[in-house]
Amino acid sequence: MRPDNVSTLNDAATNGAGPNSASTNGTEPDAEIAPTTGEHLHALLITALQQPALIGARIVALWWLHKLHRARDRWHEAVSISTSPSAGATTEALHDARVETRRLRGALQQYRALLSESVRPRDRKHLRALNRVMSAVRDSDVACAWLSAEADSLPDDARKEALQLRAILTNEAQHNTRRVTRALRRHFDANTSKLKDTLPHYCFIGTVGFDAEPELFSQFVAASLHRLATRALQLIAETPNVGAVAQLHRVRLALKQIRDLLSPFVPHVPALGTLYDTATRGQDALGAMRDAQQLAERARTEEFWALATELDHVSLGHYNTFASEWKHDGDIAAVAQIEAVKQALLGQPEPHDQKPVNADGAPLEIERKYLLRGCPPEAAVAAGIRIEQGWLPGKILRERLRRSTYPTGVARHTRTVKFGGGLSRIELEEDTERTLFDALWPLTVARRVYKRRHAIREGGYTWEIDVFTDRDLVLAEVELQSEHDHPELPKWLSHWVIREVTGEPEFFNAALARAETHAAPPVAELQSL
Repeated sequence: MRPDNVSTLNDAATNGAGPNSASTNGTEPDAEIAPTTGEHLHALLITALQQPALIGARIVALWWLHKLHRARDRWHEAVSISTSPSAGATTEALHDARVETRRLRGALQQYRALLSESVRPRDRKHLRALNRVMSAVRDSDVACAWLSAEADSLPDDARKEALQLRAILTNEAQHNTRRVTRALRRHFDANTSKLKDTLPHYCFIGTVGFDAEPELFSQFVAASLHRLATRALQLIAETPNVGAVAQLHRVRLALKQIRDLLSPFVPHVPALGTLYDTATRGQDALGAMRDAQQLAERARTEEFWALATELDHVSLGHYNTFASEWKHDGDIAAVAQIEAVKQALLGQPEPHDQKPVNADGAPLEIERKYLLRGCPPEAAVAAGIRIEQGWLPGKILRERLRRSTYPTGVARHTRTVKFGGGLSRIELEEDTERTLFDALWPLTVARRVYKRRHAIREGGYTWEIDVFTDRDLVLAEVELQSEHDHPELPKWLSHWVIREVTGEPEFFNAALARAETHAAPPVAELQSL
């Protein structure tokens, strides 16, 4: 069985259909995916969850294959124009290619039963080899970036060792660039044309006399999420401390699998965003911990003992960030998020969101707010969410638009209206489509706020540190279930607090919003270990 939409996709992907492709009547088709294919695949991706599983899985796999083609092209372009083997362009291009390779590998593995007749063992073998090379080079790049950024803040003996180790790694960069280029040529360029040919096709076997009711892709994804989440929570519960390196590595991979499973659908199913965000923070913290551990081992190999000790402290800090949200009572919140995502995937009504309500049943925002003298280091190491907020014109009704961009680049768009002031306010919020957000956003130019939010869970509460990127201001917020809640300030936060500003109108975001007379300030992101 070969539905028209998949065969059309195949024609575009393999024959180069499109205004810029070569003719197929006797001439060689374009070797690259045609420019129109990305738009076509994106349109299919929006409906993938409602398709039969055999089709949905292929749409996702073809989408990641297309993205990997794009990333490969950016890598070759960056290498050709780069004046330095450690230039930022090549580092960014390598990151993109590595992420897309991992996502394609993950899709082929996750949907293995659905893609069995389309994917050869050798395809997986080549992608695994490519990922191995890219991961090794990426680890070296991250180590160089951290040593460059943090060397000056280290004690003198550790700083000298950091500069020496950075010089060693920099000298290896040219060789690393050649390794990636060779790996792409050997494991990707020469072995993906078959995938482009086979992935768009599938076979459905039915029985005469019985209605064919193929499993929906949303059902398959929901079942996969349940399996992955159960495994992740079990691993987390069995992990005793930061010393369980192998166990924590498995936890990180489990959270990464959850993220990659949800990633294609988050922009189109906003209800998936909260769990995606939580899994992202956990994976990022454990990834940063692993990076610090690996760099510490390299420092010991070079006999840089002072630097290794400092890196052990960094590793412990990242573990504590992870444990604050996922250990203790953190798994309770994760279970609720997982259940909400499963229901959203299956098209069931979402459960009540656990927000406190007033006597009339209206949802409330109950929070305490604190003015800080800076961003605590414990919060700064947590991967932040870039937030852009703007308020639509209005005298009585003031509606807020918010775009939250996660470290992976996935964005979530919401519309919110709040009533009242002080400790408790009515808050009405809903997710919205990007197209509507983009249409309304220009209307907020007179009242906007830009900030980066770092969240740490401790003592049953989530403490959100907002570092404003358009002014010198740092605030901390904690949401409560009752006005009678008085959570104790965490030790890592308390000495950064100037005073509590709960209920002070001048610290409401709506009051802080101001006219934008120029483009939004660029946010320079340095991903620390």
